[in-house]
Amino acid sequence: MKLWPTKERHFRFADSKAHTLERLKRRTEYSEWLTSNHTEKSFRGVIEDNHFKLITSEIGFGAFCVMEGTINETTGTIKVTIHNVFKGFLSLFMLFPIAGFIMVTFFDKQEFSWIMLLVVLLQIVIIRFAIIELVFRRLSKRSLKSLRDVLDVEWGLTQGV
Repeated sequence: MKLWPTKERHFRFADSKAHTLERLKRRTEYSEWLTSNHTEKSFRGVIEDNHFKLITSEIGFGAFCVMEGTINETTGTIKVTIHNVFKGFLSLFMLFPIAGFIMVTFFDKQEFSWIMLLVVLLQIVIIRFAIIELVFRRLSKRSLKSLRDVLDVEWGLTQGV
C-alpha cells in the first residue's frame, strides 16, 4: 500500500528525439523550485539532457502534480507524483481527525471509545483513498493531456495508480 498515489506512463513520439526535446524546451519556462507563476508557456520546470521535471503552468492546479520523465531515442517514460509541498499540506489534513480525537479524549474528559478510534481511522482512509486519490487522478490526467499535446506523443502501456 502506497501512502501517495503515482502514475507512470510510457510513450512513443512521432518526431525525432531532438525535435521532441526542442518542442518541450520551447514550451517550458525554467523554474528550479517548480512554483506556479503566470506565463505564456505550457510548463514550468527543468530540462537537462533527456531528463525533465515539470509542472503545468496552470495557476491553482498546475503545481499539484509533478511530472518527471526521460526521453530515449524513440520512446520515453513519465512518472506523475504529488508535489512535496502538497504532500505536507495533505499530511496535515490527514492528521486533523487524530488531533480531534486527542482533544475530545483528553480535554473533554470523555471515556475512551474504540468506536471513536475506528471512526478516526475511517476518516483518514476516506481522506486518503477517496479525496486525495480522486483529486490526483483528475489533475494528473489534465497534466498528462497537456504534455501529450505539446510533445505529440502516443501513450503506451499504463502502469501504476
